[in-house]
Amino acid sequence: MRAGANRNMAEWRKRQDVSWRTVGLGLFTAAVAAGWFALDWRAGLAAEAVAAGVIYAYWRLEWSEWRIWRRRVAGLSYRVRKAGEEAFNGLPLGIVLYDESGRIEWHNPFFRRMTGEESAVGRYLSEWFPALRLKKDRDEVVVLPLSDRVYEAHLRPSRRLVYFFDVTERAVLQKRWKKSVSASASS
Repeated sequence: MRAGANRNMAEWRKRQDVSWRTVGLGLFTAAVAAGWFALDWRAGLAAEAVAAGVIYAYWRLEWSEWRIWRRRVAGLSYRVRKAGEEAFNGLPLGIVLYDESGRIEWHNPFFRRMTGEESAVGRYLSEWFPALRLKKDRDEVVVLPLSDRVYEAHLRPSRRLVYFFDVTERAVLQKRWKKSVSASASS
């Protein structure tokens, strides 16, 4: 990624050099034309016409390069945005935004897979997690079962947000550990 950023920066610098060359060439041709104008008005007028033509040609070249650059940046921005969306939607955690009454306003695909519902928007979190109490005053972490899985819910009431982490494997390991500890304590 760093090499790509350096390449883009080098191209941007090259574009800036071309812009300054265009300005310099325009000023130079205008100065030459002014010198010709001082000698003979017909030669000066011809030199001005040539200067105007050169400046226009360079301006057109700059404009076409700028359009190409803009298309390239737009394409790159689109690809980066899509990659970010794919990464966000592929996160191994559920994200739910809810309103003041606990009704779901938005959720990510992980929550859809958790509940087995195509869309839970408009429904209450308590439909899946009856033990879940949305407190309004402090953040909280609650462990909640859903079908054969166990989820850790990180409640953020100030933002009306819940993160769900699948902790089923951890819960199974904790049960085994408690069993082994109680078995070794009784022997």
